[in-house]
Amino acid sequence: MSLKTKIKYRVRLKHTNGYANIHDSIGEEFNATSMMGLYYIHSSAFDSRYVPEDTYLVFDNNAVEVIEVEAGEIK
Repeated sequence: MSLKTKIKYRVRLKHTNGYANIHDSIGEEFNATSMMGLYYIHSSAFDSRYVPEDTYLVFDNNAVEVIEVEAGEIK
């Protein structure tokens, strides 16, 4: 029996990482996933008509501050 773990992150955005029109989101907290040192935030979290729908914006570890890490079992 193998246990699979899902790790969820809560991050605070420190800079836009080059994405346009999300400057108002700096300092806000978001749910994120992470893979290979990059953090992925779903586009629906941003209140901007310039962010593409149903995609993920990618941020490096310099662009976010990790606030909370939560591990749970994948069902």
